[in-house]
Amino acid sequence: MRDVAYGSLLRDQRQPLHGRIAEVLVEHFTMTVEMERYTEWHASGAIRAKVQQACELLAPIYGWFTEGFDTRDLKDAKALLTELGT
Repeated sequence: MRDVAYGSLLRDQRQPLHGRIAEVLVEHFTMTVEMERYTEWHASGAIRAKVQQACELLAPIYGWFTEGFDTRDLKDAKALLTELGT
């Protein structure tokens, strides 16, 4: 009879433990998703900053040229500056 009571006690204690494990797993998953979202957002912001910096460097260099606009390099530079709205 004692074993039955002990088994019942263990079962009763196990239920809250399962609930807590589920809570921890949900919290872990939520934090993982948030971390991934922040990492992606930060990376895209860093990329935008680098593109802006590249345009700030490219625009004056492109503006320095007075001829040779039919060359591939200058065509590519102009296309990039136009695409990025600079």
